[in-house]
Amino acid sequence: MSLTSLLASIAVKAAGVESAPSAQGPDAPDPALVVLQDIRRASQLADSLSLYSDNDGLDDLPTSTLRPLLLHSVWAEVETRVRTKPGDVDARRTCLQSAKSHYLTYIKTLFDLGVFSSSSSSSSSSSQQSPLHLLASLLRPYATSASSSSSSGSTSMPTNPHQRRELKVALFKLERSFKSALDEYRHAAREKAGLQAGAKLSVPGAGATSAGGNSTETVAQEPDEAQWDWLVLPKRAKRNERGEGSDDEDEDEDEGSDAFVMPGGSKAASSSGSIETPHSLRAYLVLLLRYHALLALNNLGFIDDELNLLANIPASAQRDAAERQAREEAEAERRMGGGNDDFRVETRFDAAAPGPLMDDKGKPLRPFTITSGQGGAAGSGSGSASSGNLPIRELNERQRIRDGVFRPHERLPTMSIDEYLAEEQRRGNVLTGGGAEGAAKATPREERSLRAEMDGTREGREAQDEEREEKIEWDRFTEQNKRGAGNTMNRG
Repeated sequence: MSLTSLLASIAVKAAGVESAPSAQGPDAPDPALVVLQDIRRASQLADSLSLYSDNDGLDDLPTSTLRPLLLHSVWAEVETRVRTKPGDVDARRTCLQSAKSHYLTYIKTLFDLGVFSSSSSSSSSSSQQSPLHLLASLLRPYATSASSSSSSGSTSMPTNPHQRRELKVALFKLERSFKSALDEYRHAAREKAGLQAGAKLSVPGAGATSAGGNSTETVAQEPDEAQWDWLVLPKRAKRNERGEGSDDEDEDEDEGSDAFVMPGGSKAASSSGSIETPHSLRAYLVLLLRYHALLALNNLGFIDDELNLLANIPASAQRDAAERQAREEAEAERRMGGGNDDFRVETRFDAAAPGPLMDDKGKPLRPFTITSGQGGAAGSGSGSASSGNLPIRELNERQRIRDGVFRPHERLPTMSIDEYLAEEQRRGNVLTGGGAEGAAKATPREERSLRAEMDGTREGREAQDEEREEKIEWDRFTEQNKRGAGNTMNRG
């Protein structure tokens, strides 16, 4: 497989890793590890071809050698997608550190080739305020740390919250401008290539493997994200008719007859206004390199935050996570084995298993139930005997249930409900009155007041004496118990 075909396959698979569901079977291979194998193979192939030298600049590189520059960025992105066991902090930290190293290598390579300086040097004095210059200034500390073999690179992020917010907004607008400019060119390029090739856009080597072991070509659907669209398009039909361009590595994809050029001028401004729409495949790939640099800047911040969290995880939390993972694996193995029992300390016995009930030493081999001695004949296997129309086993079971219900200690009812209510009413435990009848009935004090109004009678005098004695008793009580006296400390 050629290098360009391998790169196209990597881009398609990496886009699938980003959208792959996380919940899969325990035996399912990690798609990120599969993509990493292809990335390592492509990196070794690119190194063997010696595509770059130390004194090369961006203008010295042909268009066909720009795509391999994206390998380290994709490598880092896929490293962050590698699935590790829950609680395995060391494995996750290793993946993050590897991803950070590849991001730093990618950024350093871009600065060595002058991917950012070539655009800023050709601009006017206003380039100091351009979004690309802002991006280059934020990435330069990472490039410096990569060249000095230090992994602690940090951007010059402002400490003022307002300035940090403005910087994040500016980076968000820059990312949107990148995507808008890239989408505008790639949609037009794919549409034109599809019309000329009969809408047969194929990726060599990205399809299924045939019986002979050769990788077939499959139709490449346009990726949703410009990050994974490297525009590996088929050659023109007229070139194939002439028999030219069999190896895409040997051809330069500069603005020749085989390169798509945006209509309406070489520099058409994108709808965002910040980033110009690429006018050729080379300009598209250069812009894609810068877009990956912006994504690397954002992901490096996330990686640093996650590494700080992993460094602050206590050892007890790691141990608990490891134990929890071990329990989950044991549960998964039990389910895969078809077992439905809970975890047991003792050996599980099966009551339906054939064989003797006890061994020679009297050790039980199967669970059993001790029943009444009356059913000895039933337990010995003489269930064929019967009394009437019922076998002896069923008669013994009915007798056992009857004996269990009517036992000496049970309390059985001795009276009916009506007799019980009559007895309770006789004892005075049933409340009567109330309602409208109770509200119309006068209270004892009201009755005494009515009797006190009967002047000249004995009942009136008795009612007045009762009221006077009650008032005297109340006065005596208030004199003996002053207000505020008593349990002032709230004790008892």
